[in-house]
Amino acid sequence: GAAAPLAWSTALALCEGSTWAGQSDWRLPNIRELTTLLDPISNNPTIDSGAFPQTTAGAFWSSSTHPNEASYAHAVRFDEGFSYIDSKANSAQVRCVRDAD
Repeated sequence: GAAAPLAWSTALALCEGSTWAGQSDWRLPNIRELTTLLDPISNNPTIDSGAFPQTTAGAFWSSSTHPNEASYAHAVRFDEGFSYIDSKANSAQVRCVRDAD
């Protein structure tokens, strides 16, 4: 199942420390990577549910810190299909990624 929403620093550490599927190179995706998952054809969640089953329709953190405000980071809302900036102290979902072999 999906993890409970986490603060940004906890989300970052969770991905970087993950050894899921025997791999240890997981990371939190940057905002460009995360927005590529938005699917304008899908609705609530705005993601391809065939490729990403059981994705909740909510906010997901990216690893991208706001360039002018270090206490804020970029996130994506998969319920309404847009990116935004939020305080790192707030909670959002986590989707860890890793580079292809």
